[in-house]
Amino acid sequence: MSIDYEKVSEYLKCVKSIEKDLDKHQELFDPEKLIEFRQLTYSLQQNMEVAQSDSRKLSIGIVGAVKAGKSSFLNACIFGGEEYLPKAATPMTAALTKISYSDKPKAIVHFYTTEDWDTIEKQATMYDEALQKEYEEYIERISVQNSQTAYGGGSIYIPPMSKEEFEKGFKCKSENQRGAKELIRMAIDPTLMDKLGGTDEIEGDIITKLDDYVGANGHFTPIVSYVELQVDNPYVKDFEIVDTPGLNDPIVSRGIRTKQFLRSCDVVLLLSPCSQFMDARTVNLMASSLPNAGVREILVVGSKLDSGILNESSKSFGMAYKKSLTSYKTQFIRNLEEAKKSGKHLDILDKMSPEKVLFVSSTCFAITQKKNQGQPLDDNEQKVYDNLHQFEDFEDKYLTSLGGISKVQAALNEVLTRKIEIIEGKNSEMLDTTKNNHLRILEKILQETVSSRSKLETTSAEELKQRTTNIRDIIDSSRSKLMYIFDGAVIKCDEKVQQILPQLTVEMGRHQKIAVKSTTTDEHTTEGVGLFGWKKEIVYYTVTNNSADTSSVIENIKQYSAKCHTFVNSEFKNIFNKEEFANKIKDVVLAAFNQSQKEFDEDDILLPLQNVLAKISIPHIGFDYTPYIDEVETRFKSGYAQNEDIHQLTNLQSRLLDQIEVEIAKQLVDALKGITTTLKKQAVSFADQIENDFCTELEKLQKQVEEREHYIEAYHNFADVVKKMKAQIS
Repeated sequence: MSIDYEKVSEYLKCVKSIEKDLDKHQELFDPEKLIEFRQLTYSLQQNMEVAQSDSRKLSIGIVGAVKAGKSSFLNACIFGGEEYLPKAATPMTAALTKISYSDKPKAIVHFYTTEDWDTIEKQATMYDEALQKEYEEYIERISVQNSQTAYGGGSIYIPPMSKEEFEKGFKCKSENQRGAKELIRMAIDPTLMDKLGGTDEIEGDIITKLDDYVGANGHFTPIVSYVELQVDNPYVKDFEIVDTPGLNDPIVSRGIRTKQFLRSCDVVLLLSPCSQFMDARTVNLMASSLPNAGVREILVVGSKLDSGILNESSKSFGMAYKKSLTSYKTQFIRNLEEAKKSGKHLDILDKMSPEKVLFVSSTCFAITQKKNQGQPLDDNEQKVYDNLHQFEDFEDKYLTSLGGISKVQAALNEVLTRKIEIIEGKNSEMLDTTKNNHLRILEKILQETVSSRSKLETTSAEELKQRTTNIRDIIDSSRSKLMYIFDGAVIKCDEKVQQILPQLTVEMGRHQKIAVKSTTTDEHTTEGVGLFGWKKEIVYYTVTNNSADTSSVIENIKQYSAKCHTFVNSEFKNIFNKEEFANKIKDVVLAAFNQSQKEFDEDDILLPLQNVLAKISIPHIGFDYTPYIDEVETRFKSGYAQNEDIHQLTNLQSRLLDQIEVEIAKQLVDALKGITTTLKKQAVSFADQIENDFCTELEKLQKQVEEREHYIEAYHNFADVVKKMKAQIS
């Protein structure tokens, strides 16, 4: 079914009129909801413009976590191994890039419009106001504590932080406001504003020149909306690609823009590195980040397959390959089922099929290409190639299968055969999906409006003030218990790591044995005997030669590394139990409110709690044992040690195993520091976050209660307006 463009145009006029009315009443509801409403309108308008184009192409989004190997994958899959896309050194240098065909290669850099920048400045101002409000409250609390100290309260004097220090721990609730402030800070050159609303075209050495637009220190970086890369590659004539910086993008503003672009994608390729293939965090991140509107199909791709297989302890390549793929699919199925239990994002989760997962290794693809063309491998490629040949049954013919690029291309070609079906399906649902999402936002605004009006009607200024005070008192009474839970989590993490460390030493003792072979040979010599030694006699004797093959040392290193890798990562998952931690926090806050006999909604603490837990991730401990094997092979080039040299080989093995233990232990300790640093920061700010969430609306109502009748009428009228808006859309 084709799209009714006239109907969509009428709808766009309707919702833009609604946006103007909502803008007039922003003091009556959360302005974040208006931003979300506008983003939906913008996406619908963009999608309609694309749909009207005679040359409408299938739009394919490439998404995944930062450092999932998206650029390497695209270079291999789309561009036959040529480096069209630069591999970002850091997440800061990644750019949202739209790739399409042109017989004249160039890059078109699109800058924010003046309207975009006005919105960014407004949001940044709101960030400053929120920061100032919380900082003033913090100063007031510290002043009260220190005044009690001065009167013999027994506390220790606490010097107040500067505003700059306080901001480091400040967590603005609004993602849009955080992103806006980030851009304003980056845009220090006032002449950048002259570029707003325009584009720059780049030709020639495109990749080098782009650094000034998308690099971490690029002059134009803060005002760049996205980059359109037009390439002379026939393969992309029938579709366009949206290459995203990563769903866990550290640049908040760019992450917001990424989500907007993904709404325009018909098909999405989800890339997840095999070392952490579709783990629970990745599944939830992707499901929550992908927009419900737009995406018709999802292909899941496991990247960096070579590293996953090399982590297996099996001596056989065939066994390692089979075990790793079975393990990845099992983990994916388990985490997908667990994510569906929440009942959220089912539309996206249902499109992720474990049965159709594809696995690739861009590195193995590159190795195959270079070997076929007689080109030398780079250091990383050579290392992967050598490591794969450590498997006793590995052959070069397996490299193509490991690369997996042809399977992905076949899947994409199959999707392209259904281009018309996919596009028409998306077009037919485009308007209805946007309508439903607009209505959901208006319903939330209506609920908020009715709730605020009800509180104004039934609560006096004194009661509102008292409720705010009560909440602050209740939270304050819980601070020590909350701090105790956070501190307890830190101690538990440390205890667990201290339990793991000795096990590394125990495991090392199981990998010390070196196979020594002894061979004997019968030798003889002629010696002079008698008074003058003139008489000759043959003397027979046995010579014993000991030799040790270095392969046993190499195997010890591989086995020890693999055992430590498996053990550490399985144990590390139990170091911090998020569910148990969350329940303890909830119990403390609930108990405090229950004891106070004040009204309390349990759901009120879920959002700040989720924000805290989202910052705490359990890292995956990786380890590369190849440098240690290289040292053995360099010292003993013949592949074995004889007699006195065996002692040197034994000492070398002991030293290398010690170094491996030290390196893995260091990674463990560093990972622990990351977790504990986050916990300690949250320990001192978590109560403030809950308090702020509870009290913000009440404080807004306190200001409005002075003009109670005016605001009651305003809320009443606005509620009627919102109901009419819903009717217009319906």
